[in-house]
Amino acid sequence: MLQWFSSYLSGRTFQVVYGGGTSPTVYIPCSVHKAQCSVRVCSSCTWQTWKTMSWNMALVSHAFADNMQLYVHCHRDEVTSAVLRLENCIEEVSDWMSANRLKLNADKTELPWAGSCHGPATPGSAGPSLRLRTETVVASDQVRVLGLTMTSDLSLDKHVANVCATCFYWIRHLRPV
Repeated sequence: MLQWFSSYLSGRTFQVVYGGGTSPTVYIPCSVHKAQCSVRVCSSCTWQTWKTMSWNMALVSHAFADNMQLYVHCHRDEVTSAVLRLENCIEEVSDWMSANRLKLNADKTELPWAGSCHGPATPGSAGPSLRLRTETVVASDQVRVLGLTMTSDLSLDKHVANVCATCFYWIRHLRPV
């Protein structure tokens, strides 16, 4: 098992066989597994946050295959500082990715502002945007996280509605045998 993992992480090559011909072997110095190194960059951002700020402003990151999520907990009067922390960390990740011939896809970057439905009104799409160099990521009222639709008030109503709509769609397309 250890040898299998080792072979996956080092000495990678690529070759195409087509129509009886074979392309030259190409050494692959970076690929998806290197994208995971951006986790280390985020860890650096979160560690710097832990060292310099209180728990209330700590950045937390979660990585899933080639996706990464950053979270920051803050009070309403700390939103501007939270946005700045997120922008700085995302910029560091983007720089690392560029240096390793990868690209941060700003089009797939989502920004929800969430809060309790029992407190003051949650900002949702009225929350501040993120500036990522030349791109702007506008806040949204809902995002999908691992198949779950999250809304800015953290209710499951939209998710349940989406699941029901999908079920009804497929039920309508069932044909009797």
